[in-house]
Amino acid sequence: MTELQAGQGTQPLDVTRIDARPQRYRDVLIALVAFVLLALLPFIFGSKQLLDFVIRCAAYGLFATSLNLLVGYTGLISFGHGMFFGLGAYGFGLMMQKTGVPIPVAFVATLAMTLVVAVVIGAICVRLKEIYFAFVTLAFQMLIHSTILSWQSLTGGDQGLRGGIPRPPFLGIDLSNHLHLYITSCALLVIGLLLMRQIAQSPFGYTLRMIRDNATRASFIGIDVWRAKLTIFVLAALFAATGGIIMGAVRLRRLSRVCLLDDLGRGHLHQHARRRDNLPRTDGRHGAAADPQRYRYPPDRVSRHRARHRDPVLCHRPAKGPDGLCRRMVRAASRRSRGARAMSAQTRISVVTGGASGIGAACVRELAAAGDLVAVLDRDLAKAQTVAAEVGGKAFAADVADERSVEACAAAIERDCGPVAVLVNSAGIIQVPVRPHDLPMTSWDDVVRVDQRGTYVACVAFARQMIARKRGSIVNIASIAGMRSMPLHAYAPAKAAVIAITECLAAEWGPSGIRVNAVSPGYTLTPALKNAIDRGERDVSALAANAALRRLVDPSEIGRVVAFLASDAASAMTGANVPVDCGWLAGTSWSTYGGLREASG
Repeated sequence: MTELQAGQGTQPLDVTRIDARPQRYRDVLIALVAFVLLALLPFIFGSKQLLDFVIRCAAYGLFATSLNLLVGYTGLISFGHGMFFGLGAYGFGLMMQKTGVPIPVAFVATLAMTLVVAVVIGAICVRLKEIYFAFVTLAFQMLIHSTILSWQSLTGGDQGLRGGIPRPPFLGIDLSNHLHLYITSCALLVIGLLLMRQIAQSPFGYTLRMIRDNATRASFIGIDVWRAKLTIFVLAALFAATGGIIMGAVRLRRLSRVCLLDDLGRGHLHQHARRRDNLPRTDGRHGAAADPQRYRYPPDRVSRHRARHRDPVLCHRPAKGPDGLCRRMVRAASRRSRGARAMSAQTRISVVTGGASGIGAACVRELAAAGDLVAVLDRDLAKAQTVAAEVGGKAFAADVADERSVEACAAAIERDCGPVAVLVNSAGIIQVPVRPHDLPMTSWDDVVRVDQRGTYVACVAFARQMIARKRGSIVNIASIAGMRSMPLHAYAPAKAAVIAITECLAAEWGPSGIRVNAVSPGYTLTPALKNAIDRGERDVSALAANAALRRLVDPSEIGRVVAFLASDAASAMTGANVPVDCGWLAGTSWSTYGGLREASG
């Protein structure tokens, strides 16, 4: 052994290990400061619009930064990363709707489901390179997209999850409370960003950078490239799903579609239409619009694709022009764009009286599915709380015929929820069909007190603030009993009065920007009627015999008409009474000619 060899053998290499703990402590400190600042934000500004904006930023921020783990650090350009955002939102929403498990359990279960899906998809995709990886991920996204659309019994198809997402309290946290939801979203955002920061600064993060720069060289020095790519693919999917869960915890309007190119696609559609039709820009000039004409707030759903065919403003087109676009309807969309953006800046507040059961509960679910925060007002507070918890709303107790009770409740709703934009008067009681001399006047007074007086009292109580804001919509639930002669000597006159009240208030408050309409249901399969049918007190065939559609009305069908009348889609309707009766009014007189008959070819 030479002297040099001996020296080399006796002197160990001096390798200095870098201590990463100070950097980690600094990151944690920065995260804590950021969380405290975000938590103080609502106490400084107190704006619900700002809180909504930050919550959505938290959801999409996690999605964007998780995509950066793939694209920025690993060089994996994924066109289908949005499927994990959608899986998180749909998985969490379905878990809460179908199982009713606590929110933490639904959160973990959704991430576990996303983990399994990401492992299966990632094991296939990460073996591919560059554009092949991008398009295969896009193919998987479209597969999930098609599954969501076709599995209507579970997902609602292109209508999305309906009925709202229950958010029961856990560990003292009530996500139906706007502040609690905001704090929870900020916590998830800060924790997610901190974890992704630690991943990026860890040895694994530098391994990803090496793979991004030269995957072949990384494999030559012993790095398992496939395993590293799969690992980061799964981690990015979990962070994206967390963003989707946050969006699912918000009062999602409709969770339909899994494509995140909605803004770009819709903006391009309207700019193209403006170029074709030479429509005026928002700045008074001609040509393409300076900003995308969005007439519905994109975060209200996971996303939409093929907006021209699916958006309610554009789907009912009278005729196509030579270029395939309907100019008249595009103009209508352009006129509505600014108003719709203004409405989407804040969640709409709706109140449903008598919302604890029957038609009222159906209206609550439909309005919640449209994205409203619904205040369920009923004499039975326990039932109202049950319905409100189902849709993420709030419950209030009041007797609609008691003026002071309704006034106090209206003030409480304005204070706790926000400005009321929609009032649905569904509170009412029915009577047994008896002869006038067999109907006690106390029963007559009870029906008129609730059905007629209660409707008027609620209209006046909630309209005061609507008039001050120059905006509002009221929908009164009347009945076909108020439009035809029936042996209901208290109920029928009371409902006829509701129709008259609707027309009078529509004319009175129309100049103040308040729309007042009525819906007159026919024989409806409410729980009360179902119980009567089960007891043999009512005959379904007799009830449906004079209806042109030969069936009874489902409460959800009435709820959808109410939601339409309350929306801006019915902005020109006021003082109208809309029968929802399966054609009972149209078919009744046919009984004198032998009854309804089947059409013959």
